[in-house]
Amino acid sequence: MELKKGDKVAVNVHKDWANAVKSDILHYFAGDNTEESRLFIARIVSVTDPDGLWFESSSEERPQFKQKILVPWPFIFSVRTGAVFESKRTATGFIEGRLKKATKQPKPRTLADYLSKS
Repeated sequence: MELKKGDKVAVNVHKDWANAVKSDILHYFAGDNTEESRLFIARIVSVTDPDGLWFESSSEERPQFKQKILVPWPFIFSVRTGAVFESKRTATGFIEGRLKKATKQPKPRTLADYLSKS
């Protein structure tokens, strides 16, 4: 799959680069860390720079972090693409449309309700 501007991707980078670059726009997934790599999801800004890939945060909830950052090619292990990265997620992290609509919940019972039925 060809990489293009605007694609949301998962990027594995070298641990040394990740530790050296302190950025508010990149949020690493601790569960995917290895001894040598770190993983983050971002949106591609440019693929034409011969020095590396330009990214910006993929978080729509935090527009204040729309800074751009260059990751040099020698520090990129892999770039993963796919429709899963384009899924619309709610603030709690669930994919919209995957959960059934909540049914009407019964009114919580109070202590007085329990005592009146005894």
